[in-house]
Amino acid sequence: MQDEINIVQEISIAQLIADFGFPVVMVVGLGYFVYYVWTTVNNTINPAVEEMKMTIIRLTDQLRLLDQDMIRLQTKVNTVLKNKNKEVLDEKKVDTKRKEQEEIVKTKIAVWYILLGGIMFAIVLAQNVNADEIKFQFKSPSFSGIGQSAHYLTVESQEYTRKEQLRADLKALEDQRQRDEENSVISRFTRNLESRIFAQISRQIVEQLFGENPETEGSFTLFDNIISWSSDGTYITLIITNTLDDTTTEITIPIGDFGFGG
Repeated sequence: MQDEINIVQEISIAQLIADFGFPVVMVVGLGYFVYYVWTTVNNTINPAVEEMKMTIIRLTDQLRLLDQDMIRLQTKVNTVLKNKNKEVLDEKKVDTKRKEQEEIVKTKIAVWYILLGGIMFAIVLAQNVNADEIKFQFKSPSFSGIGQSAHYLTVESQEYTRKEQLRADLKALEDQRQRDEENSVISRFTRNLESRIFAQISRQIVEQLFGENPETEGSFTLFDNIISWSSDGTYITLIITNTLDDTTTEITIPIGDFGFGG
């Protein structure tokens, strides 16, 4: 039966397409689809949306009421806590005042006891009072003379120890300063540069004395010194003259000691 209905529908649709054409049939079908969608929206979806809106409005009202209830409850809790804290503070003030009063009473009783004891002691002491000679003595050996030598030795020893400690501290500080200066970057760079300069000067003197074209004499200036050298084939003579105080130092080196013999 179902197959017969499907065949009839196919025949009807095919007949319609044959009679009216495919565009007309499609336009009619689309019109029916639009009508069906519009009917579904108005009859099913819109009522459901309106019902959801009402539900949301009711929930919003309930949330507002709940917020108001929470605010009132929080206010009540704060009031209760404030009253409780006030009661605790009042109790502490009462306890403090009571303790202060007890301390005042105890102090008064102690003062009365001390006063009574002093009066009784004065009465007992007044019965037998004997006067004695008042003698004044210096406690310092510098004035009394008792143990004066030992006192002076102790003072001198303390001063000597203090001075030696100060000298040792000053020397340690000076040594530390010198070590810091010697280990600074500038000092290390200067020493390295000087050693390289002296090595270069020594190499040039050796090349001038024992190179391919050896020279017999020469001189150069290094800072405030004039260094001159000469060779007679047997000895090398270096003369160092200080231009500041005109002092002269002469050094004679046998060439044979270097192993340059003929």
